[in-house]
Amino acid sequence: MAFSLTGNAQKVVELPEALKKWDANSGVLQRTADQQSMRIACNLDLSELKVPGQQAVLLTPMLVNGADTLRLNSVGVYGRSRYYYYQRHSFDMLSGADEVVLRNHERPKTYTVDQTVPYKKWMDGSKLLLQGRCYGCCFTILGQNEKPLASFILPPDKVMPAYVYSPADTMRIDSLEGSAVIQFVVDRTEIKPDWRNNAYELAKITHSIDTIKSDPDLIITQVWLKGFASPESPYQHNTDLARGRTQSLKDYIQKLYKFDKDIIKTDYEPEDWAGLRRYVDASNIDHRTEILALIDEPTNDYDAKEAKLKSLYPAEYKFLLTYAYPPLRHTEYKVKYKVRRFYDLEEIKRVYSINPRKLTLNDFHLLAGSFERGSKAFNEVYAQAVMYYPESEVANLNAANSALERGDAVQAEKYLKKAGNSKEAEYSRALLQVVKKQYAEAVPGVKKAAEQGIDGAKELLVKLENYLSKLAK
Repeated sequence: MAFSLTGNAQKVVELPEALKKWDANSGVLQRTADQQSMRIACNLDLSELKVPGQQAVLLTPMLVNGADTLRLNSVGVYGRSRYYYYQRHSFDMLSGADEVVLRNHERPKTYTVDQTVPYKKWMDGSKLLLQGRCYGCCFTILGQNEKPLASFILPPDKVMPAYVYSPADTMRIDSLEGSAVIQFVVDRTEIKPDWRNNAYELAKITHSIDTIKSDPDLIITQVWLKGFASPESPYQHNTDLARGRTQSLKDYIQKLYKFDKDIIKTDYEPEDWAGLRRYVDASNIDHRTEILALIDEPTNDYDAKEAKLKSLYPAEYKFLLTYAYPPLRHTEYKVKYKVRRFYDLEEIKRVYSINPRKLTLNDFHLLAGSFERGSKAFNEVYAQAVMYYPESEVANLNAANSALERGDAVQAEKYLKKAGNSKEAEYSRALLQVVKKQYAEAVPGVKKAAEQGIDGAKELLVKLENYLSKLAK
């Protein structure tokens, strides 16, 4: 099948179809393994080409993308008279010294063009065209045409996810917490700081308070205390002990720190059956299974439950009374605080280098924006953010986005499980499929993101659809 070279000649010069149907057997348009070069190959069918003596046909493969064009070495087929004219006068051929020169009567039936050129970014999305020109004397172009042969479209090798911030996240709220086993004289509620190990146990609480008070960036908002008694003795008596001992601890702390009256909050639990269960479950005590079942029995009569434990398993009860019950007489505490806001980027950088825990998610987001996107520092900021906010959807989404940009599908998938269902999170899940080279599966999610106006989604959709269309040919 021929295509025409049309121009100002009175007669149309008929040329055969110079390139066979584009497929894997007849041509190649692909990047080399090192990704640094582009290999371009095609077969020119010259079997029906007949060039008159005074004419020449120049076939030039060209890579074109908009204003960018790369012309490969041309193949010139010359009529007899034209060829010898150039030879006698030592002229360069039509396209220069690199031209492949063929005489018409000696031309092969096919000629293979196979050339490797340095890869440039503009070549992504380019088309391979074959330009044919028929020349008469004095370089007159008698006709010309271009035939599209193939296109080159890379699959998306980079994704640009949508990072998010939390507008309501303006204050970092946190706490230090622990448990102190403060011992009391039997049936008494007064604290004796120097009795037994009380000095050490009280220091746990005061150390937490002092740590926060000594930091100018932190403000204590609440000191929470919850006292527990062990299950021996009547339940009502234990209620009075738990309440009274917690109040004593509150008074002790208030005397030391002179807090505003609403800072210290208290709670109590008369008998710590949950703590007893944890102790038994972790032990190898005799009748362990039966004792656990007894502890788990639903009841409001805790005195009857303890009496049953004592009567059914006297040896085990004696052991528990000696080793398990004393630690159950304890106080859980939590010192809650807020972090003052940081308004200056340099101050955020200072805090980040000393104690990133003080920063809000918005602080982390602002800090990340001060680094080059995708850089090591940029990625580390979002990794730190999710470490300090492991349950935050925003932190998990941004950490997933960072992983997507560096091509880490495993980490991205892990974070996306906790990233919520915002439009940005759904877009990132579509980008995960792109990173995993599941291009067709990614299209619906990218299309939805494009409809929602997410930056970059529309451009990515076009690229995906073009690439999939090319594969389908």
